[in-house]
Amino acid sequence: MDKLILKANVPTQFGESGTFFRVLSASAEIEIRFMGEGWSLDTPLAAGIGLNFSGRPSPFNKVTLISPVDQTIEYFAGFDIADDDRLSGNLDLDGAVSMISILPKYHAYSTVVAGIGVEIFPARTSRRALIFTTNGAIVLDSGESLAAGETIEWNTQGALTMTSGAGTVTIWEDFD
Repeated sequence: MDKLILKANVPTQFGESGTFFRVLSASAEIEIRFMGEGWSLDTPLAAGIGLNFSGRPSPFNKVTLISPVDQTIEYFAGFDIADDDRLSGNLDLDGAVSMISILPKYHAYSTVVAGIGVEIFPARTSRRALIFTTNGAIVLDSGESLAAGETIEWNTQGALTMTSGAGTVTIWEDFD
């Protein structure tokens, strides 16, 4: 893993060779040009995205990066593939958590436009847990109140219906 300091809108070039490139961390998307013998590719890449060039006629031997903002990125370039699984593991839902970091555990997703009397999620006997967030203040038939932007994890197999409020509810489920 290497680090590179990028200045906004200033092309940065390096001559590493390889068949694999991954941006491990970056605060903004980067425009990248890969060049090899007889080919080139211009593409945007964001943190966590990698490209495999093993199907190209030759490895890349020159890389040019342009960032829209000043940033320091971490990247991997080489002939081996780099995996990055920093998004897995246990999470504390009592604190602020980005929902994207939870998704590897929860495999069903739905969005419901909620209104009074709308069933937010149905009963499901195979459900182990449920996470949902709302963009509006709502009250559920269980008596639970959620503020706009609040995220909650629920260990329930039962259904819940909204009794007041309005908003869009986004749901992730963990089930058998």
